[in-house]
Amino acid sequence: VEWSDRGVPDLNTRALRSADQRFPHPDTALLVSQVIADEAAVIRQLGGEEPASFLGLPLVSGDRLVGVIGVSSPGGSYDERMAGMLQPLLSTCASIVESLHASAARDRARSELESTATFLQTIFTSAASGILVVDDGFSITTANPADHAMLGFPEGALVGIPVFDLVGERIDQRVRRLVGRGLKLGLRSPLSNLVVGAERLDGSEFPAEVAVSSMQIGDKLSLVIMFTDITDRVEAQRALAR
Repeated sequence: VEWSDRGVPDLNTRALRSADQRFPHPDTALLVSQVIADEAAVIRQLGGEEPASFLGLPLVSGDRLVGVIGVSSPGGSYDERMAGMLQPLLSTCASIVESLHASAARDRARSELESTATFLQTIFTSAASGILVVDDGFSITTANPADHAMLGFPEGALVGIPVFDLVGERIDQRVRRLVGRGLKLGLRSPLSNLVVGAERLDGSEFPAEVAVSSMQIGDKLSLVIMFTDITDRVEAQRALAR
């Protein structure tokens, strides 16, 4: 039995029977539903052309119904004593089913997490804009390949550098205040369209448009800074002005 978010049970049926045995009595499905609804043993003598006896038993783990065992037999009969004798088996089966459910849930969660991580990593590494993650000491903890190419740094060399070292002495004070406030209080929404003069490793400068947002992971607050080289845009604006 698998429960939906709305509390509706979905019965995933598995049946074992000998090769010469016919399908269970047509009333069996209704009796299994009764076991689920009552979460209690159901014993019935089934009439019809092929009379049979049915015993339905709930598999309960903790306070949760996780499955049902239903057995039917032509001719013979079941009773409360037999249901009681099967309780140790039911407890064991319920634990096994619950373990299988938990294992399947972990596998699904792991698969989804791996897919999400791959998706985000692809975006991070292939983005044309530079993406930096800055800790509460203003040091760069993560930088994508576009950052290193744009700023003229070897791959991985940006990690550990203070973020303010990348914008030279003429840093826009709005960015400095923004980064400081963001790391102390967090930013409710990303701030963008701030233009600064970024500095390459060789000392040359270029205009960059900056977007800043905060990222909370547990009790740790970091900033994500995305910047884009807008040299072509600035030169085009100057040409239009001339």
